[in-house]
Amino acid sequence: MIYDNMDIVFYQGTAYHVRTVATHSFGTVNVSTESLNDKLFDKDGDYVSAKARFIDEYIFFYVENDVIHMQDEDLKVYLEKSVM
Repeated sequence: MIYDNMDIVFYQGTAYHVRTVATHSFGTVNVSTESLNDKLFDKDGDYVSAKARFIDEYIFFYVENDVIHMQDEDLKVYLEKSVM
């Protein structure tokens, strides 16, 4: 399912979903998938490139790939519980 508040980030030839979510605790934030997070860092936890750092700084939190497709309210609750 594609939501009005869902964008796509292309990195290394792959498209990754990014959702913009308005939360009570954190304001409006961008959320993406752990699969994108995994591509941005090397095995030592360093950014793989300047572009990877730029993308990561745009993303507030990474969720499991299936979580990005939750309904808005469910995703907000998930974020509130996971980040706190």
